[in-house]
Amino acid sequence: MYLHIGSEVMIRSEDLITIINLKGATDRNCINRRFLEQIKNEGEIIDISDEREKNAKSLIVTVNQRVYISPISAHTL
Repeated sequence: MYLHIGSEVMIRSEDLITIINLKGATDRNCINRRFLEQIKNEGEIIDISDEREKNAKSLIVTVNQRVYISPISAHTL
């Protein structure tokens, strides 16, 4: 099966590692903040949310070392 993560992007459900609420990940958890900083430095983030509107809601991590920032909430996904 496939999971639609926004902006006409779909990933295979068997490639999914985790879906993280972006606001909660950056507000409360130091480990998640370090993880986000590390992947930003490595350039492995694919941002499919509209950066201008700041509507990023979730972080999707896949087995092929891709990390997506989605405009769809973690709860909805």
